[in-house]
Amino acid sequence: MAGFARFVPGAWRLGDVHSTTWRWGPGGHSIAAHTVGRDASGNPWRELNVYYRHSDIDEIRLLAFHPDIPGIGRGVGTGTITFAGETATTEIELDQPGGRRRLTSRWTFDAPDTYHASLWEWAGDRRVFLAEWTYDRQADPEPPFAPAAGDRPAISINLAPFEPLLGQWTTTAELDTNETIELDTAVRWFKHLDVCAVRITPRGDGHDPALMLEAYLYHHVGTDALRYLALSGSGGVHEGVVVPLEGGALRLEPTGGQDEHADPFLCRIEFQRDGSVQGRAQRPADGERFRAFGFALQKVDPTDEDSP
Repeated sequence: MAGFARFVPGAWRLGDVHSTTWRWGPGGHSIAAHTVGRDASGNPWRELNVYYRHSDIDEIRLLAFHPDIPGIGRGVGTGTITFAGETATTEIELDQPGGRRRLTSRWTFDAPDTYHASLWEWAGDRRVFLAEWTYDRQADPEPPFAPAAGDRPAISINLAPFEPLLGQWTTTAELDTNETIELDTAVRWFKHLDVCAVRITPRGDGHDPALMLEAYLYHHVGTDALRYLALSGSGGVHEGVVVPLEGGALRLEPTGGQDEHADPFLCRIEFQRDGSVQGRAQRPADGERFRAFGFALQKVDPTDEDSP
């Protein structure tokens, strides 16, 4: 992940159109780039790109989201990025309502505070140039772009099962090692995107880094399914589907090949009548200090439930 260190701190501006900020994930095993701005027609524009190291397959992977583009729709992309000297190349498969597209993105770092980006699309066995941009670092980021008049987006029906989770929570986890741990949990929605982010941070020091988590709950355009990606402070990668159950409960089920999911979690989340949340997660024996834990969440602050 060392190649991403150049993006922090500050914000990267595309003229007066976009501003992108980068934030490290738990343990420095991932980094997320959030773009705020507007498109060529003046409509709100947001992007979220999450890069994470998947040690089981020795790759740096990408999970990407773009907003609803008129005539095209929302997009969810996955891919792999490689760094070589002063360049970085990402091979992307982008799912949109019209189908899957194969793209190549290339960054060229011209100077410590400037980089050039280009985007290409594959048509058969050849690449077709689409666009290029130049980004400059702004050391002291300005506030996010002011919303346009009437810009009051609502969370989409796709994310309705996650809406009760939005906000700030106090979490108590009871491990199967007879330990009880207090954690802070924050769940927010990214405006104009079909994705929510969950950040779980243990209170105090000396806790298992696997308990520090950043998770993304999202709707996948290509499969019309709810999915999750959870990244831990120990470098664990958890991926799978979210299954809504009767009564509003959620079940998280790992999916994919065994080589991609050597650290699977099975998890069930239940919403209580008093507004609290309870659940249980478990994992196979793999040498970690704990294999299962129950947890309870109490909401402490319903504000700050979405991103800019």
